[in-house]
Amino acid sequence: MTKAEILQFVNTRLRRNETNIDAEIIIVLDDLSDLHVLRGQDETQTLTATDTALAYPTDALLTEEAILAVQLTDSAGVTGRPLTVLGGGYREYLDLSAAGLRSVPRSMIAVPPMIYVHPWPSGTYTAVIDYYRRHPANANSIEFGNQWRTCIKFGVTAQVAAKYGINNYAAFSAWDVQYQREKAKRKRLEP
Repeated sequence: MTKAEILQFVNTRLRRNETNIDAEIIIVLDDLSDLHVLRGQDETQTLTATDTALAYPTDALLTEEAILAVQLTDSAGVTGRPLTVLGGGYREYLDLSAAGLRSVPRSMIAVPPMIYVHPWPSGTYTAVIDYYRRHPANANSIEFGNQWRTCIKFGVTAQVAAKYGINNYAAFSAWDVQYQREKAKRKRLEP
C-alpha cells in the first residue's frame, strides 16, 4: 500500500484535494502498532558481569507484553534456551536478586524500559531480543500488510475528517466507526 493510494481514497471519499496527509497516516500507523502486530529483533546488546538488565529496543512498544523472548549466547558461542519469564513479576525478581547471585541468567522480567535478568550474569553474553515494535514515523513506507489496507484507509479518512471538521462531527464519526470495526477484525498475534 502506498501513501498515494491512501491520499486518493481520502480525497475521493471526503471530496477534498489534500496533498499532505503524512501526520494523519502516522497517527493511524502508531495506533495500529499498539495491537502488537509488527515484530522486531535486536541483536545489538551485550550483558556483562556488571550488568543486571538489558534495555528495551528503541522501537519496541513500551508494554510488558512487548518482549516475546530473550536468548543469550556466551563468550564461547554457546546459545542457551530462551529466558523464562518470572511468574511473580518484578516483586519476585527483587526477592531473588536480594542475594546478589551471579551465574548464567535463566529468567527475566520485562518492566519497561528495562528487561531484568536473574541470576545476574557472571560472564559476558550477547542477547537476541524478539519483541513487538512500533511502526516507524514514516508515511512513505507502510509496513503493515495488505490485510490492513481497508483499516488504514478508514483510519486516515477519519483523521482528516476530524482535522478539518468536514461535514460536521457525523462525518468523522462514520469513518471512525468503520475504522474501529476494521481494527476489531484483526486479532492480536500471540507470541
